[in-house]
Amino acid sequence: MKDGKSEAPSTDWLVLFLLLGLRERDHYGHELTQRMADFDSGTTRPGAMYQNLRQMEKEGMIVSEYDGFDSRLSWRRYAITEPGEAYLERWASSLAECQETVDLFLGLHEEAMQNTRARETEREGR
Repeated sequence: MKDGKSEAPSTDWLVLFLLLGLRERDHYGHELTQRMADFDSGTTRPGAMYQNLRQMEKEGMIVSEYDGFDSRLSWRRYAITEPGEAYLERWASSLAECQETVDLFLGLHEEAMQNTRARETEREGR
């Protein structure tokens, strides 16, 4: 806790979506660019994505290798590693727990709002 406020763990959503895409299958960088555009309506800049991929590889979450299609063109192919899978699973579990809490809160909030509206309607009817 900092200054009386609870701190939630931070994450870069792009990392989670990249790992999710790589869980489906190995991808070339340009394929991941398209996949990320599918996930977030194209707001991800390719430069940011490649920067994240480099960092993820340094951290051992993914591996990459060059794959030559012809003598002039070489593309990098990315794959998720076991630590990457474990990281993704930890976040999925954490988000599932948060979802349960959010659902509980929203249900209680809706109930409170209905009670407030009922009291206001009752007061207006007097």
